[in-house]
Amino acid sequence: MALLSKLFRKSYGVVDVHEARALVERGAVLLDVRSGAEWESGHAPEATHLPLHEVIEGGRDAVGDRPVVAICRSGGRSATAARVLARAGAEAYSVRGGMDAWRRAGLDVTA
Repeated sequence: MALLSKLFRKSYGVVDVHEARALVERGAVLLDVRSGAEWESGHAPEATHLPLHEVIEGGRDAVGDRPVVAICRSGGRSATAARVLARAGAEAYSVRGGMDAWRRAGLDVTA
């Protein structure tokens, strides 16, 4: 039973946009895992762009030893990125609601 709970346990955290900002202010990498077109349509000013497929192919190298806060449009791809990064040894978080929630909260967005 312990093995099953280990397999299905979340290995990453889920945070709202305000918790994400606080993590970034304390030194975490804000990693935008959306497509290039989505990135160009607007992103958080302090974000680093690394599409999900690149995270899956080895994104742990892009973030080094810093905690990672992954963000996408609504939260699905960022959860996958956070899981991949956590399994690779990173302290990882996914932003609940993604850039949709970021915009609704009135946080800065740049194109």
